[in-house]
Amino acid sequence: MFSCVMAQKTKNKVKPQGVKQSHLAGSFRVHGNKIVIVYRNKSIATGYDNTVAGWLAANKWWERHFKRNDLGKLEYVGLLKTEKMAKLIERYLVYKKEVQKVQPRTLESIKSIITNLLKDFDKEITKNNIIKRIEEYVKTTKHQYSTQRTQLCCLQSFLHYLLKQEIIDFQIDMSQYIKPTGTKQILIYTVEEYYQIINHPSVTVEDRLIYELLWNTGCRINEILTLRRSQIDFESHSIYISNKIYKGQNETVLMTEKVEQLIKEAMKLHPNSPKLFEVPYISIYQRLVRLLKKLDMRIARRSFHSFRKTYTGRLIDAGLSPLDTADILRHRNINTTMKFYKNYNKADLLEKLNKLKDK
Repeated sequence: MFSCVMAQKTKNKVKPQGVKQSHLAGSFRVHGNKIVIVYRNKSIATGYDNTVAGWLAANKWWERHFKRNDLGKLEYVGLLKTEKMAKLIERYLVYKKEVQKVQPRTLESIKSIITNLLKDFDKEITKNNIIKRIEEYVKTTKHQYSTQRTQLCCLQSFLHYLLKQEIIDFQIDMSQYIKPTGTKQILIYTVEEYYQIINHPSVTVEDRLIYELLWNTGCRINEILTLRRSQIDFESHSIYISNKIYKGQNETVLMTEKVEQLIKEAMKLHPNSPKLFEVPYISIYQRLVRLLKKLDMRIARRSFHSFRKTYTGRLIDAGLSPLDTADILRHRNINTTMKFYKNYNKADLLEKLNKLKDK
């Protein structure tokens, strides 16, 4: 490959042995303790310091960004113009698969997201061009806030990979483009909808018990599906949930008489298994989605977590304080509970305000 000539007039340069002198088209110089390339009376920043490692890296930078044209002359083309966006995406996916061990299904989602965001992107990958594409996406997209955040974070990860590979030399803060719009909708189930779900003829006994435990405990779906016999203590009327963040600290879910009946019924399903349920998450999720569509209840992203939000609303309706509600739901931050209080049951708050009378 090509190596850049060292300018003899520049002082205080740290020249390592691995960098050869050459009489091609340009020269390395030091400006403000940074290495730059002077090419056709223009300075091209490499971003490397005036150190041995910096010189070696700058020499590799030169080899990647310069090539000979058809006439045999050395020409600065830049890596961004020589590599198509599709090739960069494929390199990124190989890195995610081989280095980060990402699952194939996740890789397909990542590829789809990045390809759609950078569709027909035939410009040079500069900061301004990427920002224009992001702003265009934010203005035209009809996705919800959470989907926008996921997609832009995926793009940010891709740009970070290009930065590590020294293909680009800039970073973009995606937080300024990820902004929630309006009040977040609270998707819950009514009592009538709950009974329609559990009494539907297509619902199996195991699925019904899972739905009923979600409704009566406010647990998360993964906590129910991974529930073991050893976690249940009928004497203290408690279910012990392992804390994944603070390992060794178990969280306690109190069992009412109704919950104890459901647990005893669930223990009879698989008597020889340490787990109460042998249902894969994806299977019961797909069955719930199909059931909600049959009952015309499929609203936006309403699914298992809506049972937990419904349980929170029932606690509020029962008159429990935010502290008691946070304790029952095992929220580590009271602000998580207060956000729900803020958006829940605004009609009742308006009715109470209308009852206020001037003294």
